Amino acid sequence: MKFSEFLSTTVIIACAVESVASHRDNSENIKLLESVNEILNDLQELEQEMNFYENVGSALVGETCQGFDESTGYSFPHCARGLHCVPLGPDYMTIPGAGKRCVEKHGGVGDPCDGFNE
Repeated sequence: MKFSEFLSTTVIIACAVESVASHRDNSENIKLLESVNEILNDLQELEQEMNFYENVGSALVGETCQGFDESTGYSFPHCARGLHCVPLGPDYMTIPGAGKRCVEKHGGVGDPCDGFNE
């Protein structure tokens, strides 16, 4: 099980406990509800930290990605999560190995977008 799957499962369990505890009015359940809320807050902070560290060193929108920088001798980074590395095309001149940029992922040809299905 991946850590992100573990977090998702834990959040689901915590929400279920919170739901049960919120429907009762005794002090023991109120303490349980407070504890669950603390756990949920901690998990949310942990998830934000994980997302931050996962993208450290990754290329962001508009930055060069997945090529070899001959001037430094190092590879360009992969795109951050949720981004896609695409070639610039023949109209752009770049240093060798720097011909790709990170862009936001979009649907492909034939994918539904912008609207609703009547």
